[in-house]
Amino acid sequence: MGDVAEAGVEAFFMPKNMNKLKEYFHFVVVVLGVLLIFPVGYYFLYALPSYNQAALDLEKQKYEEEQWKITENELEKEKQKELLDACITQAELDYNYFWANECKAWKVDVDSAWEDCRANVYSWQTDVSNKEDCKVSTPDYNVDEYGMCLLPKTRSGDVDAKVKAQKDECYRKYPLLY
Repeated sequence: MGDVAEAGVEAFFMPKNMNKLKEYFHFVVVVLGVLLIFPVGYYFLYALPSYNQAALDLEKQKYEEEQWKITENELEKEKQKELLDACITQAELDYNYFWANECKAWKVDVDSAWEDCRANVYSWQTDVSNKEDCKVSTPDYNVDEYGMCLLPKTRSGDVDAKVKAQKDECYRKYPLLY
């Protein structure tokens, strides 16, 4: 009797079209599954890779722009250094030119002083003491072992000051970029 009672209860609570309901339920589950698979598949197979590729492209573009700026800065530094080197080289050439001109002027002054001393001393060639007086009172034109003129400090200081001013101007016009 227990089996009949159970069968009666099931028969009472289960409609006659239960198989159709089960089929319908399965159909709904499959349709919902398919409807959920498409968006998930679209997201993982198309949208997410597209987004990641766009993010990578943006990062790549930023990196390339940064590298371009670094390259531009390096080129600017090189250009600045070349200009500074050219300016310093010109200052050194001017130093040699100024030095040579001062040496010429100093030579003229020394020769003139010796001429004046000789003219003032009557017996310059015979009187040794008078000759020594001219050596003491008259400047001498000296050269170093390389034949370069040695200027007195008063004149060389002027040349050094001119060149230092030129070099300072070079460093002001073309500062080193770091």
